[in-house]
Amino acid sequence: MKKMLLISLLLFIAENAAAQFTTGQAANVVLGQGGFTAGVTNGLDGAGFNLPSGVAVDPVSGKVFVADQSNHRVLRFTSAAAMMTGSAAEAAFGQPDLFSNTANNGGLSASTMNAPSGVAVDGSGNLYVADQNNHRVLRFANAATALTGAAATVALGQPNLTSGTANNGGRSASSMNFPIGVAVDGSGNLYVADANNHRVLRFASAATALTGAVATFALGQPDLVSGTSNNVGLSASTMILP
Repeated sequence: MKKMLLISLLLFIAENAAAQFTTGQAANVVLGQGGFTAGVTNGLDGAGFNLPSGVAVDPVSGKVFVADQSNHRVLRFTSAAAMMTGSAAEAAFGQPDLFSNTANNGGLSASTMNAPSGVAVDGSGNLYVADQNNHRVLRFANAATALTGAAATVALGQPNLTSGTANNGGRSASSMNFPIGVAVDGSGNLYVADANNHRVLRFASAATALTGAVATFALGQPDLVSGTSNNVGLSASTMILP
């Protein structure tokens, strides 16, 4: 069980595209704290974090999204704010405002979260959130301009936007069990680290996929209905808690 720890999210910002990092190099910006030596227990507002566990940058707008896991929300920072220590977020997904942090606030729905742990943004401006304890991945359209409390348009891993059961309906190509990470490639495929099913799922054309869509294949398992850790033995094709 993860401890409720406050972790400062350090963002390294290169002075130019050709800048090279070196071992021991200091960060020049910290979000979630007022300074590099601060370690204040979560101040619940747009500038504080509680167990940040994922970060993504919108390739078009440059805005920064942070999965603020134990506050059950994803915060969005403008590109300018992300370059200033202690900046406040401009919006929150998963909560009705910047001062709330209840899991599934108001009840499990298209606009709530429970321990989001990974984020990704595609070239069309869709935000994908690994909503870990709700066993689903949420997709938010127009994430760079969406307002606080916006509703997701699609849920992968569940048959609808109000379900949150692990492997809902049984382990399959359309179910999940504690998804903890997401990534999108240049072709629009979404990859989901489906931790407790010991696999990585790929969803094709994720920007247009509908709620309950099926994955096209699974890495780490021999098929789309298996979920044993290191299935048939530790090898180059098996996984445990990816």
